[in-house]
Amino acid sequence: MAGIRNVRTHLVIVLLAILCLATCFALTACKLPAQTSSSPSSASPNSSDEPITTDLEERYAVLLDYNAGTGYEWVCTVEPEDIFDIIGTHTESMSDSKEPTTGGPMRDYVNIIARAPGKATLICELKRSWEDEEPAEVQTFVFEVNGGLGMTFIPEESSYVNEPVETFSS
Repeated sequence: MAGIRNVRTHLVIVLLAILCLATCFALTACKLPAQTSSSPSSASPNSSDEPITTDLEERYAVLLDYNAGTGYEWVCTVEPEDIFDIIGTHTESMSDSKEPTTGGPMRDYVNIIARAPGKATLICELKRSWEDEEPAEVQTFVFEVNGGLGMTFIPEESSYVNEPVETFSS
């Protein structure tokens, strides 16, 4: 009888673990940005006319695509500087290949968070650091931050390829 209880107990534990993992994967999938295969030079801005608004301490990720191996990189600044901050960036390959691909599609994620009420623009320029040339591409993202530090992305005042996505709340 004790052996049957142990088997049942282990079965329940395994089933609960599977349920927890499935829930975690489902929640993570809901928060990840959709992958697109469009290149920055050929894609057109999303046509969403409705502003995207976040609550206190929620963050946005701005998605910037480019090709690896070209020497180009995204350089982003905020104007004016005191409305929201760039809190981190990371890069991911958009290639389905497990092997590194020279010149393959890449995506930079620029993470921002509100700092003070007001309106500011995230300006992202695709350029080579050693050249004094005009950027190959410029994308802008205008945000309004309210008194509670909720952020509203304003698409009609922005010039972008991929709409920024709300990421997570602290």
